[in-house]
Amino acid sequence: MKDSGNTVQTLTQVNQLSTSVLLLMLAVMILSIAIAAVAIGIANQAEREAQNAEREARVALNHADLLDVDNKVNKTLIETYILKKEK
Repeated sequence: MKDSGNTVQTLTQVNQLSTSVLLLMLAVMILSIAIAAVAIGIANQAEREAQNAEREARVALNHADLLDVDNKVNKTLIETYILKKEK
């Protein structure tokens, strides 16, 4: 009879230990999911910043092109004015 009492006590301890291990595994899984969610958020923010930088670079290049065209037009107008004045 004493052996069956020890067996029940041992099984109860094993059951408690198994439950503790499962709870620990669940906590680790939840923590992993939270870390992955933060990493995804950081990656999305970095992508948005890269897209904004690309957009700003494109605008700057377009502005530089417009300035270049404007400078060429001004140069042509000045040259035309000088040529007419020399005649």
